[in-house]
Amino acid sequence: YAGDVTDLARMKDIVNQVEQNIGSIHLAILNAGTYKADPLPVFTAANFAEQMNINLIGTANCVEALRDSMIKNRAGHIAIVASV
Repeated sequence: YAGDVTDLARMKDIVNQVEQNIGSIHLAILNAGTYKADPLPVFTAANFAEQMNINLIGTANCVEALRDSMIKNRAGHIAIVASV
């Protein structure tokens, strides 16, 4: 199920598709992320914002997409992986 974590609607759609095709999600491992070296001489706020949108907001989008189903099922775990 391909999708862009910055697209909340798509993440919700993916959760719905998985649950329709496979069943309830018991474990979600959120591991999408990006890193761009951005040393001071080439630093831009736009590059920083892009990374935050993917790494932080994207993760929040995935958690929100999973939330209602896991609450309804009263079960499920979310693991969030981070790096640099």
